[in-house]
Parts: sequence; structure tokens; C-alpha cells
Amino acid sequence: MTRPFGPNDLEAAANAMRRENFYLFLRHMFPVVAPGQRLSGDDYLETLCFELQQAAETSGGRLMVTMPPRYLKSIAASVLQPAWLIGRDPKLKVIVASYGEKLTQNLSRMFQTVVTSKRYLRVFPHMSAKPKVNSVTEFTTAAGGGRRTATVGGAITGIGADLIIIDDIMKANDASSEAAREEARRFHDETLYSRLNNKAEGSIIVVQQRLHQDDLIAHLQEKGTYRHLNLPAIAERPAQHDLYNGYTWSREAGDPLAPEREDREALDFIRGDVGEAAFRTQYLQDPASAGSSMLDFSKVLVLEQSPSDIRILKTVQAWDTAVKDGPNCDYSVGMTFGWDDERWVLLEVQRRRMNFADLKACARTMYGKWRPDLAIVEDSANGTALYVELRGEGILITPFGVSGSKEERFAVAAD
Repeated sequence: MTRPFGPNDLEAAANAMRRENFYLFLRHMFPVVAPGQRLSGDDYLETLCFELQQAAETSGGRLMVTMPPRYLKSIAASVLQPAWLIGRDPKLKVIVASYGEKLTQNLSRMFQTVVTSKRYLRVFPHMSAKPKVNSVTEFTTAAGGGRRTATVGGAITGIGADLIIIDDIMKANDASSEAAREEARRFHDETLYSRLNNKAEGSIIVVQQRLHQDDLIAHLQEKGTYRHLNLPAIAERPAQHDLYNGYTWSREAGDPLAPEREDREALDFIRGDVGEAAFRTQYLQDPASAGSSMLDFSKVLVLEQSPSDIRILKTVQAWDTAVKDGPNCDYSVGMTFGWDDERWVLLEVQRRRMNFADLKACARTMYGKWRPDLAIVEDSANGTALYVELRGEGILITPFGVSGSKEERFAVAAD
């Protein structure tokens, strides 16, 4: 007589499916990493899981995923995926790399919470940790596999991996720094890649939001060896993505990525809050068009009347000075703006290569002509000297310090 199919059999069958299907495993384990939160049923999450699984299971798999912040990419790729893979093969060695210690340690703690949970051990009952070895940066299984962390610039000599996961290798605040972008590229090419135990068979997965048109994703696109899963917050063109069991998910232009999480109204609010340039880069994954969107030229008008015909209520004068006046040197620029109660009007521009004597004479003339309510100069090199000299003549000019690149400062001020 055949034994009836009972609750224990059902659970065993479900766990067998979770061992084979990463998406089912993620949905099962989500309450462990996010207690009390509801996991939405958006199709993008199944697509993400399918692509991560394909890359990890493919010999020599290379995958880069670009998607907006706060869409579970780190939980999926850096926490639950290593847990799932190590549960299936406790000898597997995984390195997870991110930009800083705090992020890597937070992800590592979440990972260890998962693999020591009763829910996980019911799915993978034969997975066990090696006693008295594990730390916040390292988890080693009794079979010799495990998960290690790495940070940009950190030493990972002597550590090998079968799978490398690169998760947000650069902070958003560093995206405008050429030095930071170059460091990320070199960390991938010269440090992480060399950690693969088998260069032909080992897999590398990169997940991040786009930060700059010359970021690591752009670098990997040039290599032509990485599959690219691009998931913008709003589809700008039709796209079709693979799901499990041969199914596909189609997006039309204008479709939000996860309408249960953030619908178009919510995304439009974010767009207004962070500005067009940041939204196009980090949410639409389109840094190439973000630069041209920083300044809306439709709002820059050319006035036909002369400055004398405009009723100016307040005047501001600003100087950005160059160090030298040679033919290949930067220009010194002085600008005078007037406020007419509705808009700022650029009244005069002086843009010339000038030695210090000519610079001082030009600044003195412009100040006398416009008598600005506020005059400012960048507090560096000739700007500092100009401030000191003009103050000595009774001209009230205020020095101000700056930090970051011109691109960074413009992005903040553009909106």
C-alpha cells in the first residue's frame, strides 16, 4: 500500500526545488534578511535571479547587472546567492568585493545570519561551518569552501575564488574623480581577476548602479566579454528578458521596473528630488545623456535689450582666476550677474589670459563699473592674492573655498 503524501513530503519537495531554483530560494529566505517586510512579486526580481544563476553555473561566466539603488541587488547577489551556491557545493570559494569595509561587513553579517538560520539549514542540512574559524570578513565551511570579503585597495594576497562578485565597487560621491574610477578599473583588472582559481572556468559577476559614463561598467563594456543585464527604473525602449522555464518578461517604453515598489508617480517624485542628471545616471542607467541634461538650455534665454534697459535689484560679481597667462594656460574669468526680481541676467563677462597686474586692473575696473552687492573670488593661487590686494585698496571682495571637481560642483548647482 502506498504511503499518503504528507506535510513532510511537501516540505521536502519544496526544499528540493529551492536547491535548484535560486529565485525560489530567494523568496524563501527573504524573511531572514528582512524580517517583517513583504517581498513584492515584480518580474524584474525573477529576471535578476535567473541571470545570476546562469552566470554562476556557466563555465567562465561573465555578467554585469546595472539597476537602480534599493532594488535588492546586494541582497540577491552578495548575500543570498553565495549562501545558495555554497549550500549546493560547500567546497565553492566566493569573494565578494565592495568599495568599503562598512558595506562589506554589513553584507557579510547578513550572509552569516542566513547560513546559520534554521530555515536555511532545512534547505541545506549537510552544510556546516568550520568551527572557530569564521569572522565578520570570512566564513569557511567544513568542506573548505566559503565566502570572503574584499575592498578596493585592500590586500587579498593568497586568497583564491571560484566566483567573484563585485558589488558597488565605487561610492557615488567618488564617481566624478578620475583617480577613483581608475582605481576601480585597476582593482578589477589587476587584483580581483588574478584571484580566480581557474581563469577559464571561474565566474565574475558585477552589480551596480551607473555612476559615470567612464565607470567600471563602461570599462567592461569595452572588453566585450560580459553579458549585460540592464534594468533601468523606467524603460526607455522595449525590452525582453529571460525568466525560468523558458518564459520571458517584456517591458514597453515607459514601464516602471517594479510598479509594486515604485510606480511612475513615485519615480517622478524621485526625479524631481534628486535632479535630472542624477536620475538619468543612477535610476535610468544612462550616464551618457546625464551630462547634457544637467543644464536645461531651454531655460537659458538670450535677451535683446542692453543691460541699461533692465531694472537690476541686486548685483553679484564672481572671479575664477588662472595661475599663469601663457598661451596654453587656463583663462581668468570674471562674471557679473544682475537679479531683476524674476531671473539672473549675465551682464558682463571678462574671459582672458592675464598676468596678475592685468588681472587686478580688470577686477578693479569691473568692480567700479557695477558696484556689486557681493563680490567673490576662489580662494586659491592668484585668487587669494587678488583678494588681499583689492582689500588693501578698500574693495570688498570675499574669498571662498571649493572642494570637488567642477563637474561635481556644477551638478549640485544646476537644478
